[in-house]
Amino acid sequence: MDVSIVIRTEQFAPDNPFSAEDTVETGVRGTFRKDDEGIKLCYEEPDEAGLGRCRTSVVIAQDGVVTVKRSGATRSQMVIERGVKHDCFYQTEVMPFSLATEGVSAHIPDTEALPYELKLEYLLYADGKVGARNRMRIEVCRAETD
Repeated sequence: MDVSIVIRTEQFAPDNPFSAEDTVETGVRGTFRKDDEGIKLCYEEPDEAGLGRCRTSVVIAQDGVVTVKRSGATRSQMVIERGVKHDCFYQTEVMPFSLATEGVSAHIPDTEALPYELKLEYLLYADGKVGARNRMRIEVCRAETD
């Protein structure tokens, strides 16, 4: 089903007093469906996201594990699971790099009905240390017809 998606990400470094909070909000059109994997959102990243031309899929598995996968100019797979650290690899147009993620909290609706709202909080690790704490909110609603 065609949908409108609003993604809001807040990033802050709680242990770094010199780090400012960074908030990015993006609205895109995409698709939303439920299958054997769980709930799947797919969309094209807007040019202003700075990732080059790439397609993003977000899979919310029935066990609560959330996977964000990008393909195209930027390739990555980020797994967010509460209390579990996952290694992630990013291949960007500039250079490759590795991170790790660890889920802190998740609000995952128990229904696939629209409007749908997913809320995640997770830690990003660089070189084995917490580099940032992120909050992500994804809101999905039926796409307006043009």
